[in-house]
Amino acid sequence: FYVLLGRFYIDMKMRENMIYGLTDLRIIFYDKLMPWRLKSIELDNIQHLTMIKHGDGAGSIYFMTEDALSKSGIKVFGNAAFPETPFLSRIEDPDEIFAILRSNTP
Repeated sequence: FYVLLGRFYIDMKMRENMIYGLTDLRIIFYDKLMPWRLKSIELDNIQHLTMIKHGDGAGSIYFMTEDALSKSGIKVFGNAAFPETPFLSRIEDPDEIFAILRSNTP
């Protein structure tokens, strides 16, 4: 059951309960389901950015950090290869956030 439907339900609930914050120095990820797992990524550490726009106007922004690159020679985006690397999932105004991130990353 989990393989067919459960993982989609859990993924949806996790996205619904994630709060993102963007400061001039970092991206903050706060999970309301697991508040002890507060994460942040410094903008200076982001090496690569990519954005995927969805049909409803939302978008997801994936990035690769120096940390993730040092763990592997593979250069991929998002959390498929590096689940510990958070990403911005289905955010509103993805173009605006992507522009801010691009202007603040090396």
